[in-house]
Amino acid sequence: MARATATNLLCLALAASLPMLGACETTSPAVPAPPTPAPAKQAPPPPSPPPAPRPAPALSQIGGLEYLEFTTAGAATDAPLPMLVAIHGLGDEPVNFANLVRDLPVPARVIVPRAIDSYEPGWSWFPLRARDPDVEGLAKGMMLAANVIAASVAALAAQRPTTGKPVVTGFSQGGMLSFALAAKHSQLFSAAVPVSGWLPPPLWPGEGASAATMPPVIALHGTEDPALKYPKTVECVDALARKGADASLITYPGVPHVISPQMRAELHRQLTAALTKQAAASPSPAR
Repeated sequence: MARATATNLLCLALAASLPMLGACETTSPAVPAPPTPAPAKQAPPPPSPPPAPRPAPALSQIGGLEYLEFTTAGAATDAPLPMLVAIHGLGDEPVNFANLVRDLPVPARVIVPRAIDSYEPGWSWFPLRARDPDVEGLAKGMMLAANVIAASVAALAAQRPTTGKPVVTGFSQGGMLSFALAAKHSQLFSAAVPVSGWLPPPLWPGEGASAATMPPVIALHGTEDPALKYPKTVECVDALARKGADASLITYPGVPHVISPQMRAELHRQLTAALTKQAAASPSPAR
């Protein structure tokens, strides 16, 4: 009986300890949660590519001569307008040379022909330079170019609604051709404003009637021009005036073979006056 009681007490003691053991095993130390990773830094977007350059205006063509055409002062392309022919110099091209007259304040139709022969980075109107001793050869090359320009201008003046007769200007080789067109195609033009140009003696008009029929010529030239010497242009203008032409020279002391700001301002004044006069004239006889 005593043995049974001891056994029973042992069993009760073991039974009482079981909940405590179970309680110790049901919980475990808390494990900290891993840190939330920071968002990855994104690389900045690549820069936008630069805009593609605007294509150069397309040139038109007439009679084998390519040219750029535009209007000034917001004039409509189909409006009756006076015509300005602007001739670039050696190594230049129409799109660049057009900047000289794009901001003219008077409405006009501008024709900028492109020279005949390639001459990097631009074009050349005739093969010999103004300083070449072969003056006869130089004059021959100039006349070939002048004849091409004159035929194309006559055709364009007939095709476009043109008032009066075209005005011609140009720089360097273009100035030389402005002289030549005024002297040898005088019936086509109403005025010429050569800049840093010269007319070789073989192209001077004869005495009397041929010089008197030339349109007015107002030349602009710098005294320190190394490419087209100032004294030659003085001689040329004096000879034209003696022969009966309405020719004059505006001199720019110290200016080399460039169009200085003062020359550009005077060029615009002369062109504005000549074009305004032609704007009030009747439609071109070529029409």
